[in-house]
Amino acid sequence: MSSDKVLALAEKFVGAIAKGDVPAVRECYAPDAKIWHNTDLIFQSVDENIVTLLGMMKTTSSRAYTDVVVSTFQRKDGTRGFIQEHVLVAKSLSGPTLRLPACVICTVNADATRITQLREYMDQVTIDKYTALVVATRKELKKAGKL
Repeated sequence: MSSDKVLALAEKFVGAIAKGDVPAVRECYAPDAKIWHNTDLIFQSVDENIVTLLGMMKTTSSRAYTDVVVSTFQRKDGTRGFIQEHVLVAKSLSGPTLRLPACVICTVNADATRITQLREYMDQVTIDKYTALVVATRKELKKAGKL
């Protein structure tokens, strides 16, 4: 398996999330993939992760990944994958923009066509501040009759 295939999968995955293309996101995951976030320390199934992504897509008007740095790896046991550092920039439907630095570490299947495990590391403080800002903005918009 070449590093090019791993990088192509990484690009396809992130591009699908940015576009809100849920079927393409699902296609990037192996059916039994496990998704973990440092913010809750729980492994999600693909279906559970899709629900999480749909929630983000329903509450944002745009999503983009900036400052992207991707590298591939191969462990001693032969497992391959990619590490991606990025800043997720997501515009809330109610106004505020999230700028969330994050890192994902993904292992891939033998032919680099599917992600078998994703571990995502995000800053909880940034998430909490953004959530509070969205809630406050939504209250202001409701008060002004704009929601």
